[in-house]
Amino acid sequence: MMKRLPIVRISSAKARYYLLHGFKAALAVSLSYLAIHASGLSNGMMAALSALVVMQMRIADTVELSGLRLLGALVGAVVGAVSVLFVPDTPVGNLIVLFAATLLCTFIARWNPRFRMASVAAAAVILASVGHANRLAVAGYQLLEITTGVLIALGISIWLWPVRASEMLYKSLGGQCRLAAQTLDQLTIAFLDCQRHLPPAVLEPFLMAVRENHEMLSKVREHEALVYYKDHEQLGFLVQGIDLVTTHLNALFDALDDDACESGVKLIMEQEIRDLAGATSATLCHITAPASEMPWPDLGLQQRFCLTRMNELRAAGMLQRLSTDKLVQILAFYQSLLHLASTVDVLADRMVHALAKTPAS
Repeated sequence: MMKRLPIVRISSAKARYYLLHGFKAALAVSLSYLAIHASGLSNGMMAALSALVVMQMRIADTVELSGLRLLGALVGAVVGAVSVLFVPDTPVGNLIVLFAATLLCTFIARWNPRFRMASVAAAAVILASVGHANRLAVAGYQLLEITTGVLIALGISIWLWPVRASEMLYKSLGGQCRLAAQTLDQLTIAFLDCQRHLPPAVLEPFLMAVRENHEMLSKVREHEALVYYKDHEQLGFLVQGIDLVTTHLNALFDALDDDACESGVKLIMEQEIRDLAGATSATLCHITAPASEMPWPDLGLQQRFCLTRMNELRAAGMLQRLSTDKLVQILAFYQSLLHLASTVDVLADRMVHALAKTPAS
């Protein structure tokens, strides 16, 4: 019997996202072709291909590739034009020029990766000018085609259904905060359940989600900021805060994963720890929506409750009944939870102030 092929289900939102991107790419290619074809200079192939290459889903990526394509086209056109001036238009000569120009353009990318597209333009100039009396004019036409395609694609990306990396990153960071809250809940439940060990997979969804934060933030600051002026202080706060949250969650997991502790114990401070972890999770879940109707927990108050209770237990000598290994494990988890709560409290406060300074749109 033949096996059924797996059915890939695509959400309506995702389907609409790709459909709009496909329409924008098709429009950029068509307009680039028409612009060059109407001028009668050439067939518009390089303009259409350039528009297709630089048209990306996010504006930041389109801006980055546009810069690379334009700089590469300029360098490649110059190298190609100079090459064809000194070598005869023969099969052997063109082969030598093509090899040397590609080698040179690829090699100079060693110092600056922005030159990595220069070899494409150089090859296009050399091959397109074969058999033409004025090979320098062909180089100019190729440069004009590439520039036209890039500018049309860039304009469409910016003005027609723009997809901003800053908005995608902000939404992703909100999801990461909620994932962090879920992970904290799992760690806390295991800790209060006689310090039960958890598999490393408990951290994987969160760690995978935060992997590309800095790369996307860099794209926003270096590329998207060139066409959209916006204060990205919020995003910087959130990315740094998520980094600290990641560190504290790893510390909580490491405390649970202490192999030196064989048996667990029930904690007298169970309710205080549960309340502090719950307040931290609730704050994380609402940290990207400070205007939520749900009141934010007072993390500072919960931390003071925990500290007061711990001092009472220490003064009463209740910690002396624990073995050294178990005491170290409990204090490691307790201190990591306090640090996490303090980090989230500071992050939430800074986010509120950052949003308060943002003018209403």
